Amino acid sequence: MSALLPKSWNRRLVDLNIEKLRTADIEWADMVMATGMLVQKDSLREVVKRAKALGKRVVLGGPYVTSTREQLPPADHLFRGEAETTLPQFVEDLARGEAKEIYEAPERPPAGSNADS
Repeated sequence: MSALLPKSWNRRLVDLNIEKLRTADIEWADMVMATGMLVQKDSLREVVKRAKALGKRVVLGGPYVTSTREQLPPADHLFRGEAETTLPQFVEDLARGEAKEIYEAPERPPAGSNADS
């Protein structure tokens, strides 16, 4: 996903499977983007809670967000389906100050895309 973001954006990856999310990581960010599966929903909720408490914009996607319509954490923006097709539009909308709450991919990305590697 990082490759789809503007090159001018600074990024920091925190893999919660191998390290803890530090408050300093959240404070550093202008926006927190997170993804997770159903079994990670409690962790995802905690990330959102911490980020929102620090006044950060929160973007969520992944299997959990795509597969459920209820009980999602209070994020600013949701990505349902494969974000490869919707993330570029989000970046454009964000630059114009018109980012939508929900971005839903109409279909799976074509074979051979980054999602397949």
